[in-house]
Amino acid sequence: MKKLLSSLLVLVLVLSSFSMVSASGVKEVKVTTAAAGFRDIPQNYWAEEEIQYLISQKIINGYSDGTFRPNDKLSRIQVALMIQRAKGYSETNRPNPNLTDIKPGNKYYSLVATLMDEGLFSHLVKNRTFDPGKTVTRAEMASILAKAYNLTGVSTKQFYDVPSNHWAYKFVQALAANDITYGTSETTFSPNQEVNRVQFSAFLARTLNEDLRENSMTNPASVGELWEFKGEDWNGYRHYQIGITDVITDGDMAWEFIKQAKPYNQPAPAGKKYVLAAFYFKLIKSDNQPFDLDYINIDAVKKNGELYDYFYIDVPEPDLRTELYNGQEFEGMAAFVVDEDDEAPLLVWKRNWADQIWFEMK
Repeated sequence: MKKLLSSLLVLVLVLSSFSMVSASGVKEVKVTTAAAGFRDIPQNYWAEEEIQYLISQKIINGYSDGTFRPNDKLSRIQVALMIQRAKGYSETNRPNPNLTDIKPGNKYYSLVATLMDEGLFSHLVKNRTFDPGKTVTRAEMASILAKAYNLTGVSTKQFYDVPSNHWAYKFVQALAANDITYGTSETTFSPNQEVNRVQFSAFLARTLNEDLRENSMTNPASVGELWEFKGEDWNGYRHYQIGITDVITDGDMAWEFIKQAKPYNQPAPAGKKYVLAAFYFKLIKSDNQPFDLDYINIDAVKKNGELYDYFYIDVPEPDLRTELYNGQEFEGMAAFVVDEDDEAPLLVWKRNWADQIWFEMK
């Protein structure tokens, strides 16, 4: 960025004036690279970070044989223990919930009485029976977490198997609105599916630590964060890394840079300004060769979710437009027109695609 500032002051345009960095300079890579310390948790496991976080907080442990047993189902009492370790509720002077199977003097009486008093399980108890060994469903998990952490909100994502008249609708929506869950598919949540250790670990860790929540409009990547996509759809398999390495959000500075690079570009409309972002992209593997990398696939979005109007700009070189083959990487710029008072616009790569990744220009 210092190179850019110097270049603009003397109005000299050189390609190195926009300070882009290589992948080695990226602040954080959202890709796991080491096993979580358990022989049944392989390297690059999808929930490794979440498991490590809960272990560091002493909320969950592995087994003495060196396993984590991610697919083991969780019972109500196991969930209660994890929630209590996370919340640290006082267990003194709690009223007797008058349960038929958890009575004063029982091993877990004070724990259950506390969580019942907090209202976390009371809506799940039938006929005054806590049923500590009963497995917990995904809908029940959503309700417990939403109640424990006062999660609210309605997501733009709707699950057809949790309609608005479903008893857990507001809880599931709260988790989705807070980027804690994305469902078992684009349109399903599977509310009656039993929760296993790794699923609950992922949900609880994301609830406690926002940095573990998946990329979304409300949890965009920052400048310097490299995000990795790996997936397959009608367009074939693709695996790549993408991130913003630098930005110019000062409208005057961005316009000066654009004007010097492409003199025929027009000033931004009244009430608007130009912004610039440098993107790093590495194609690891794609079925479609060559892979078409194009800044046209990036949209600027307002904080309220409204899409900014498209405004033609001849982007200064190197622009983010090229063809890549497996193993190749590229850095290039993209330019946008946004509201003059928008200090940190949102950018979204491949909006409404499976690849969709959100970025914030700060």
